[in-house]
Amino acid sequence: MDWSWLRGVVELTREPPASAGDGEAWAASMASTTALYGFACAVVLNTLHLVFWPTDRFLLFPSPQVADAVRWLRVTSFTCQGIGALLLLVPAMRRRSPWVFLTGCVVSAALLGRALGRMGPLDQPYVHMAYLVPLVLNMALFPLALRALVTPLPGASVLLAYLATRPAELHSPLLGWTVGCMAFSVLTSIFHGHLLYLLARRSFLQDRALRRQAAELSAHRSLLEEQVAGQTDQLRRLAAHLEQATENERARLSRELHDELGQQLAGLRYSLAAVQRQDAAAPGEARARLLEMSDTLAHLTSAVREIVTDLRPQVLDERGLGAAVEWLVQRTEDRMGLPCTLATTIDDQVPVDPPIAIAAFRIIQESLTNVARHARARH
Repeated sequence: MDWSWLRGVVELTREPPASAGDGEAWAASMASTTALYGFACAVVLNTLHLVFWPTDRFLLFPSPQVADAVRWLRVTSFTCQGIGALLLLVPAMRRRSPWVFLTGCVVSAALLGRALGRMGPLDQPYVHMAYLVPLVLNMALFPLALRALVTPLPGASVLLAYLATRPAELHSPLLGWTVGCMAFSVLTSIFHGHLLYLLARRSFLQDRALRRQAAELSAHRSLLEEQVAGQTDQLRRLAAHLEQATENERARLSRELHDELGQQLAGLRYSLAAVQRQDAAAPGEARARLLEMSDTLAHLTSAVREIVTDLRPQVLDERGLGAAVEWLVQRTEDRMGLPCTLATTIDDQVPVDPPIAIAAFRIIQESLTNVARHARARH
């Protein structure tokens, strides 16, 4: 025999972890749900009264006694349920909705019992409608102890009202059967109602737990986003600092090469030229060596000048970004033999921040170098 359904029922009794405030929130939710259920029951029953009321004279005409009892039940029940629905619309009463709903069920059950008593004895089929009364409490959210206490009240109310209206039925042989059926209906209502209560409570607590987890995840995500934004900003500042440090180092190397090595090479070249002029009668081989050394110094001086220019073009510091770009394009044409056309809107009269000017110059410089080396462009 498959007992998996029983394991499912047992699983319903295991509540998820609750936190502070869940008890009060559950009580408020329970009151709100019960108020909504009670209001819906009142509206549905009164709507049914209004719909079927005109048909009573046709359906119940053969039995005036039943017709009178049904009309009395419709009037009293419609009034009672209307009052209950109006009470549930009041905020102060809505917080006490379980007790308002229970009171309405007990009063409506008593009215039904009195009407059934006016309809006939226990052997009439109308009486068996009373067994449905306890099932109305199925959807009411009561804990088990309270449910076991209040669920028998509507059933007892309908039976007592019936017997008060028709006391002769106290000696009926069907009374025991009727009480037994009502007790079974009460037990069924308690069982099903408690399962629904457990399911609703478990769903409520799970929803609360998921909301808390979602809030925690949202807070963690916000914290991580702030940390990522902070780290990104730090990396951006670090990159800018490194770029500035690189440019500063290039500028320093450029100055040192220009001031120290460049001047020394120039002085050495002038010295060799002076030696050549003074020693015009030197042998041809020595003169050739001097000329070779002079050419080497000239190439070395040119190479140093190129290195200095690549490290930090002075035109960028002296004349601005526009002039530096024009110089770079002209230099590319001269060195690579690559015809270039420059179209720019840079105004050197408008100052540009040095980091931005340096970055723009390096981007253009690298682009021209890549085009000349890899693209094999001709214009």
